[in-house]
Amino acid sequence: MAKHVLVVRYAALGDVAMLWAVLDACLADSPSLRFTLMTRKQISKHLPQRDRLTVIGLDLDTTYQRPGSLMAFYYGWLRSHQPDQVVDMHQHLRTASLRWLTRLLRYPLHTLAKDRKGRRQLLKDKRSQVAPMQSQYAKVLHQAGLFVQWPPKRQPLPRRSAGQAIGRLILAPFASKASKAWDTDQAMALASLWADAGGTVTFLGSPNELQSLPDSSNSAINTIPPSDESSLWSEASVAMVCDSANQHLAAIHRLPMVSLWMGTSPLAGFLPFSHGKRMSLSLPEPLPCQPCSIFGTETCHVGGFPCRQLSASVVFRALQAVLH
Repeated sequence: MAKHVLVVRYAALGDVAMLWAVLDACLADSPSLRFTLMTRKQISKHLPQRDRLTVIGLDLDTTYQRPGSLMAFYYGWLRSHQPDQVVDMHQHLRTASLRWLTRLLRYPLHTLAKDRKGRRQLLKDKRSQVAPMQSQYAKVLHQAGLFVQWPPKRQPLPRRSAGQAIGRLILAPFASKASKAWDTDQAMALASLWADAGGTVTFLGSPNELQSLPDSSNSAINTIPPSDESSLWSEASVAMVCDSANQHLAAIHRLPMVSLWMGTSPLAGFLPFSHGKRMSLSLPEPLPCQPCSIFGTETCHVGGFPCRQLSASVVFRALQAVLH
């Protein structure tokens, strides 16, 4: 039985957060097991700390940009730590030398097979569904002889009574692609509704994204980047996120959430698993063009991104539903 397993996944933040959740579930089922997860340095900063899960953040833009320097790191790490198994969850050029060294040094190696065919089929047939990415990760761990129950048994979280204050809302209307981001005017309207109901709001995004928001003089609405993101997640009551990495970060912090799906689809395998209540929202009547892509696009072939026209009032009611 493996005691120490090296797992590698460099991109993207959402994918690594989903993988973190599966490794966390695996550790819960195997008290003697430990993982080392290699990922990008900027991604490692967003992941929670967990016993028996060591995260190594590599600077692939400078220190390990050259293939030779990355290969030398792999070699030194493998020889000094001698894991029982290696799992490549990325299957990328950056992990090719790791796979070669793993075979050379005769470590058991397992790799992820991505379901690209199933995702292409979803764009042709809107009724089809792709296996959740987390279950694909769990399948590789099963092949490595590791036990993980996925999805794990839900652990009920404390419920809020109807009389309690609605608390702090993390509002993250931004995404890496335009077709996945929510309208900023509607996002600010939602923030105002939440503040009027007695709650506080913290917008989550990069400094440039936060600068794109409409101005607000309401002291209950914070548009300044948080200094400590982990504290922000732990102190919040609920989150509103788009199809982005933030939905998976909310999930691993066990936060109730509403996720918005516009140009993409929750059937594409990227839904988060959460112990908190979760709701996926899209237009009440889906457009014929939805979804237009799996990973999001920067342009709209029908013009104006009509899929993003979810109203603030609809999202507000959904947040109330998952909060109580």
